[in-house]
Amino acid sequence: MDTKQVTRSSKREVVSHRHGQEGVGARHMDGNNHQWGGGYLDICTDLEVSKKNSRDPRLDELADMGIGGFWRSLADDIGFDAFMVVWNSLSCHASGGDDGHRVYIPRYDAFMRYQRNRMILSLSSTGLKARDIRERVISDLREHVSINHINKLIRQHTVK
Repeated sequence: MDTKQVTRSSKREVVSHRHGQEGVGARHMDGNNHQWGGGYLDICTDLEVSKKNSRDPRLDELADMGIGGFWRSLADDIGFDAFMVVWNSLSCHASGGDDGHRVYIPRYDAFMRYQRNRMILSLSSTGLKARDIRERVISDLREHVSINHINKLIRQHTVK
């Protein structure tokens, strides 16, 4: 049988091809075409499937703070993180428009305050005092908030 030697990138291997054969499998010299193998590669895990079919719970926070249905639908369509980028960009450019056509969406910093307040309430529910909560907000968020504000927030959300 007439063979041609082809040197590959590996220094250890010299591959011979049957003369006149090209394409997939041309290097197989034994001529045995195996009838098994191939088929679907089972590479999609159950976790990946469940992620595709699950709804991001952060979308509920948009409803909780009063974001309208159109914007929540957009966030659901493009994903929460992408929506936050869009929202921040719109907020930053809202005052610089020149055509007078505007769509109302609350400022991005309203969402950041909402998240800060949720953190304060969460820390309060663990038993931390306002002074300790204030220190955590400063260290974690680099944001200064008064003890009076913390106490007011806690009072407003305390179940009576």
